[in-house]
Amino acid sequence: MYIVIHIDEKWFYLTKQSQKYYLLPDEEDSLRTCTSKNFIGKVMFLVAIACPRFDALGGEIFDGKIGVFPFMTREPARRSSINRPAGTLETKSITKVDRDTMRKYLIEKVLPAIKEKWPREDLRSPIFIQQDNARPHIVAIHSLHYQEAPINVDELVAAVEKSFHGYPAGKSNRIFLTLQQCMIETMKARGSNRYKIPHISKAMLERDGMLPTQMSCDAALVQEIVDLLS
Repeated sequence: MYIVIHIDEKWFYLTKQSQKYYLLPDEEDSLRTCTSKNFIGKVMFLVAIACPRFDALGGEIFDGKIGVFPFMTREPARRSSINRPAGTLETKSITKVDRDTMRKYLIEKVLPAIKEKWPREDLRSPIFIQQDNARPHIVAIHSLHYQEAPINVDELVAAVEKSFHGYPAGKSNRIFLTLQQCMIETMKARGSNRYKIPHISKAMLERDGMLPTQMSCDAALVQEIVDLLS
């Protein structure tokens, strides 16, 4: 699990179509406006994350955050407006993310970030990139970035990056432990997803200093699955 990097992509929107606010009795209602509720500004992000690592005393060694990369470009404005003159660089979202764009981002952004942030002691170990498997982390970031209330693409990118870097490594570690538990349950179900996600009160175990760094799996079960696949 330590040598696997999970990547996934997701759209992040400037705002929701409907949102609940709690206001004081004498507080003004918040006003949100846009050109059309069916065309709310959005940016797709590519997130790369690995399992965080801790020492024997629970100190953080590696937070597992490889990076969050927005699919966007900066282009000069074609016309003048009340907000900026013609020629001013504008941040625009890349709305069509195809295979070539994904390959470019992997080579030019994800791989250099891995080289920069990967733990020094594992530089010679193989690294596997697992695509479309970081959804729980992205959902958590998605709920955090709305707290910033961005009003343009630049603020949206800044809010998502802030939420990503501010996400606690401890919570990320719990997600990876749940992933390991689901992998074990999947093996028990012989590849089926007809199982209940196991719960072991990870938050309580973490407070007591008893949270395992990784889940143990029965060797006989692993051998059964190997024989089944072969």
